[in-house]
Amino acid sequence: MGRAGRRLPQQGALVQARRRGRARGRRAGLEAELQQLDLGAEAAAPTGTGLVRDGGHGNGHGDGRPPGGPALQELFQRCVPVQCRPASDEELLLVHSPAFVAKLEPPESPGLALSGPRGAVGAALALLEAVLGGALRNGAALISPQDPQDPPQPAAVAARVAQKQLGVQR
Repeated sequence: MGRAGRRLPQQGALVQARRRGRARGRRAGLEAELQQLDLGAEAAAPTGTGLVRDGGHGNGHGDGRPPGGPALQELFQRCVPVQCRPASDEELLLVHSPAFVAKLEPPESPGLALSGPRGAVGAALALLEAVLGGALRNGAALISPQDPQDPPQPAAVAARVAQKQLGVQR
């Protein structure tokens, strides 16, 4: 700096050259990222919001209609239904102890496996697979409350499955 706080002509040019260099570096980085994107027409974007519910969400009507009032019924109409499945022992053991898993009904039990902890975790896993598989853009899971003393932690199991089996980093 010169006297009175003014920049000397050489310093102003140096500052501008540095700015241009940083801008070129950012531009090159963005261009490299754009080259990696698959923008082809064959790569269809997932659409729709999936909705899954475990077997513990009976409708209370006895006629197959979804539970809840008009707002919840509208949600069921607007979303793509995702079929619930029971969670396997292997999936549950990613988060839970063998003692917890041993207390549960076997996954082969008809109907029972979709209404208890296996169904709650399986509902979250079915939705996870549909979203990460590209069939859906996003989703919501309606999972009935389980035993408050020893809940099944569907979100934790789904996160662990995504990391260990599907290669998701975070």
